[in-house]
Amino acid sequence: MARTFHATLSPGLEPLLLAELRGLGARKATAEHGLVRFRATWQTIAPIVHRTRLATRVRMDVGEVRATDPRTLATRVARLPFAEWLDDRHLLRVRATCSSSRLWHSGLVADTVAGAVREACGAARATVDTPDEQTIELLVRLHDDTAALRLDLGGRLDRRGWRVDTGRAPLRENLAAALLAAAGWTPDLPLLDPMCGSGTLLIEAARQGAGLPPRLPRTLPLDTLLPLLRDPEHPAPPEPSSGTSAGTHALPDAPLVLGSDREARALDAARANARAAGVLDRVQLQLADATAVVSPPDTPPGLVLLNPPWGERLRSEPSLAAFCNTFAERFPGWTLAVLTPRDMAVPDALAARPVRARLRAGDIPLVLRAG
Repeated sequence: MARTFHATLSPGLEPLLLAELRGLGARKATAEHGLVRFRATWQTIAPIVHRTRLATRVRMDVGEVRATDPRTLATRVARLPFAEWLDDRHLLRVRATCSSSRLWHSGLVADTVAGAVREACGAARATVDTPDEQTIELLVRLHDDTAALRLDLGGRLDRRGWRVDTGRAPLRENLAAALLAAAGWTPDLPLLDPMCGSGTLLIEAARQGAGLPPRLPRTLPLDTLLPLLRDPEHPAPPEPSSGTSAGTHALPDAPLVLGSDREARALDAARANARAAGVLDRVQLQLADATAVVSPPDTPPGLVLLNPPWGERLRSEPSLAAFCNTFAERFPGWTLAVLTPRDMAVPDALAARPVRARLRAGDIPLVLRAG
């Protein structure tokens, strides 16, 4: 039987997630602000959760109940089919938000729902102070006296498990995957990031190009709910090598993925992350300022993707303007994509390129220009 699910991500990227989920088998998918609502069966939701590169979380609609007092809330929540998925082996953490309702205290609502679920199916409640990856989260949104309950199936899907050195101001991994998609990158194209920092864009591309799933192996809440519906069609990635470089893996040929940075510390972080991700042998790194990258590699044309430092450092940094001014002459046939704050004045050579995506990183509105 098909159920309704919600996949969340940064607002502005909903069309990308909508296309990805449809490609993964989601049915009746529709985009809303910051999420995509879709239908799937138990047999099709596991591959979606395991393979999505763009979603931050995937939650299942459990049901809605109307209540204006704690007793009614507990009675009606206990009637929902939690026993189909939960038992006394599971740790459950409940988070609640309340608005425009007579039940206004979120802590009381969370305690009431947790007690009702525990009584209905025996699930234990984890303390808020000690969350872990094995804890299953139930989100309760109470609005206009109606509580919508959603069960989290994958935890934080943007956390891939390979980031061992964040560097400065790291880009979230699923946002990096979204930038690659928005810029039109596909695994058959070379990729160059001349301001690579800790390597997030490069590693996302290398794993995708090598046919590896987004995340390193870990147990998701979905696996504890449905242990027979893990993702058998998508093999686990290789364990990262403990040596100075990743071993040689029996994986598909990956495209050329090149990165450079002017800071040795950033390249050390990129190498450590690529090693943990099992793709160090698929990423080429060099110490160089962006302005020194004046000619493309000897490959077919591909994508140059930059996520330069933001703020005052970027405003006073001549590298971006210098690189954009020489790009058209030195990189014939290549696509240039640059992520910058939305309100920042950019070089004319970049301002003329079309906007491919609008998104946010925390409180900072960003725009990706590419062409």
